[in-house]
Amino acid sequence: MKTSREASDSRKSIAVEDCLAAIVEQPLSAVVFVQDYLQLVFNGACLTCYNWPTVQTESGTVFHCSHGFRDTICSQLASVVTKVDIMEDRLVITFSNGSDIGLSLVPTEESGVEAGVFSIPAQGILIVWN
Repeated sequence: MKTSREASDSRKSIAVEDCLAAIVEQPLSAVVFVQDYLQLVFNGACLTCYNWPTVQTESGTVFHCSHGFRDTICSQLASVVTKVDIMEDRLVITFSNGSDIGLSLVPTEESGVEAGVFSIPAQGILIVWN
């Protein structure tokens, strides 16, 4: 897996953690299902998930192949992000309601060469996990 601790924008290199911090205190404003991937939108910032995320709630973990996955992930709409944790192989977004959305950053045969992409187009920020 290729990892980068810095993201590139048109002006300089920025730590990935600093880029992801832009969604803290932002609500999940859209969940977009596209054939074989998912996008999570946070008021202009977008996390494109080529690996299917998991949703952890007080009721347990829900996987994309589980009954109710779409309802569970969409129930996070308008929930505010309280923190974002990035590890070597996983990204976890925690919400004010105690739920979290986790994304494996390791590309799979199903996802192709990229596990996910985080972008803030207005700031020229693009992070690719591959």
